[in-house]
Amino acid sequence: MASILAGKVVRRLALVVALVTPQVATALTGSSLRDLADPVTPGGILSYRVTLQDLTPPAPAVPTCFNPPAECATFPAVCVGGLCNGGPSVGLTCSAPDGGLTTECPGLTFACKRAQNENTYCGQAVPSSPQCIGDTSNGFFCADSANNGTPCGTTEPDPDVCQTDPNGSAQPNQSFCLSNPTGICSGGPNFGMTCTTPHGTTTAECPAGATAPTPTTVAVDLPMPAGTSFIDADNGGSSNGSSVVWNVPAPFTCNPNCAPLNARLLVDTLVPEGTVLQTQATTTDVDGFLVSPLQMTTIARFQFRSLTLSRGPAPGRGRFSYRNRFSLSQTESLDPGNEAFALRVSNSGGPLVDFSLPAGSVQESSLRVFTFRSSDPGIRAVVLKEVGPGLWSIRVRAARLIVPPVTGLTITIELTIGDDTFTQPARFLVKGGGRRFVATTAP
Repeated sequence: MASILAGKVVRRLALVVALVTPQVATALTGSSLRDLADPVTPGGILSYRVTLQDLTPPAPAVPTCFNPPAECATFPAVCVGGLCNGGPSVGLTCSAPDGGLTTECPGLTFACKRAQNENTYCGQAVPSSPQCIGDTSNGFFCADSANNGTPCGTTEPDPDVCQTDPNGSAQPNQSFCLSNPTGICSGGPNFGMTCTTPHGTTTAECPAGATAPTPTTVAVDLPMPAGTSFIDADNGGSSNGSSVVWNVPAPFTCNPNCAPLNARLLVDTLVPEGTVLQTQATTTDVDGFLVSPLQMTTIARFQFRSLTLSRGPAPGRGRFSYRNRFSLSQTESLDPGNEAFALRVSNSGGPLVDFSLPAGSVQESSLRVFTFRSSDPGIRAVVLKEVGPGLWSIRVRAARLIVPPVTGLTITIELTIGDDTFTQPARFLVKGGGRRFVATTAP
């Protein structure tokens, strides 16, 4: 039984030492990558932004000499290998999992820790009554009491002097644990080696581990997707033919106001619509490299958001709502305030909604935001907003419409602004018993 318990305690100590061993801090720089416009049209500009992040973990605790005073530590009585390892049921069989606490093994037992007689029992788990022990030659002293060691007689014992332990449990025999002045280093390059200073004291015997060198610069590599070519990059970025690369100060030198890294790529006009371009940034410093999550960008002129059409409870009560995004190529420009606007949704039976506004109707209400408002039947609101380089969002609401019967579920959306026309095929899903329709681009 003693060998079983000793092995168990040794394994526990090994686990505790492993958990408290400090690790050398690493210095790592991560990054986040995003596009500034999605979708991007063939021939358009694909803009990327890389933001650096300092991911260096906290520094480890300073190693110390792990040398607790010579005393007895208590352990709960647990089931070890099918036998109780302490308490009044020590040595009796138990059915709990190995190392488990169980009512079959109640009470405490005591073992010497960090002593020359490591793991030796130095007490008992059964409660005991205070007593006066000794002899007439050496005198009598209190034992198993709150005032252990107090004289309780010279020629004969006086048990009334011994005060009851308020905990009502047995106390370990402190003198049984022989002192071991040698400890071990709790971490650093001398981890596990002997040291002699008191527990918790920083000492030259337990020096701190060599910390990772602080990164002064970070190399950033952003591969250019197939079908793109380099235009420019800020913060000293350049192209090596296959990637946009930067060599910039580590983020700890500028946190929390580090400037992001921006790059612009030209999308070839021959890249088919529907193509998804993807890439991810890699940051490398003195301690290694990290890769950002994948960034995917769709090549398309239209990015469908939503379209709903309601015939209403009576003629002239129809409603229409539409949201979308569209991209312009590098050679195209858009000035909605000086251009005519038209929107048509049609199917096999002809136009379902057909709106048009003359040039000058959609006015610039704030920087690169153009709006139209009306309370008349038909278009109630149009909002055109530039949300990125060459990328625009559009929202249209209409009310008090006369909507003809829907004769087919396959529809075509046509948006015309000046000389630019964007076409998007879609399908209707029927809602509300055939009086409400929701568009989807799914086949």
